[in-house]
Amino acid sequence: MSPPPGGPRDWSPPDVDSRALAPSRPGRRPIRGAGHIEGLGWARALGWTSLGFGIASLVFACFAPLAGAAVWTFGIAGFASFAIWCGFMAEPRYRSSRGRGSIVSKAGIVIGIIAFAVTAYAFAAIALASSGTRLPAPSHWLSGAQASPTQPAPADALPVDGATPEPVETERLALAQAVGTAVFVLEQAASADATWPASLAVTTDSSALISPDGVSLAPLPAGAQVLYSTSSDLREFSLTLVGPLGSVATYESTTGTLSTSAP
Repeated sequence: MSPPPGGPRDWSPPDVDSRALAPSRPGRRPIRGAGHIEGLGWARALGWTSLGFGIASLVFACFAPLAGAAVWTFGIAGFASFAIWCGFMAEPRYRSSRGRGSIVSKAGIVIGIIAFAVTAYAFAAIALASSGTRLPAPSHWLSGAQASPTQPAPADALPVDGATPEPVETERLALAQAVGTAVFVLEQAASADATWPASLAVTTDSSALISPDGVSLAPLPAGAQVLYSTSSDLREFSLTLVGPLGSVATYESTTGTLSTSAP
């Protein structure tokens, strides 16, 4: 076989600059959700924000006087969650800008998680305290939490040997005196046909019981509730006063007796 015209061909590759064959440097890893807030400045801003909110939320979770108000724990948990979010947003920006993360943002994440956990425990302690179950917790968390009225009272709150606590006894006597005074005045002002008022009223400041025509019948103990009812012909009536501590004083005209009871 004869060689091609012009002599043998050179099939070797042409000289190429070795730098052109070198692998190109990979670009920076994109930051999810970064948008235009990239760079070391934003990383530092988010990192220190995370640390600040984490410390603040932990302080509030531990020392805020929640006083049984579980709703405040939601606000503290929101601050802790924001601290955690800022920390996780700062970390990829630190790595993108200088190749490594930051102790500031890591500390913010850790403290935010601790604050969130403390807040969750505070919420559980307050919620259980309102139903009668007490968890180990600081007094400023539970000072306002009270057991539900359907729950039995603690044993140490019951009277000893059947004795009535002094405040309740004072309330019972005050209610009995008010009812007796009101009945006496009503009897003195009774009409000739021996009928009783269809209703009674209370002064605007709740300090006295008055008749429909404005005559004062008796002073009322603070916080007392008035229950008054009559028969259809207005010839019989019942007057009951209930105190804020649970004492009750009742007068029934059908029997002419005044009865009292204490919780």
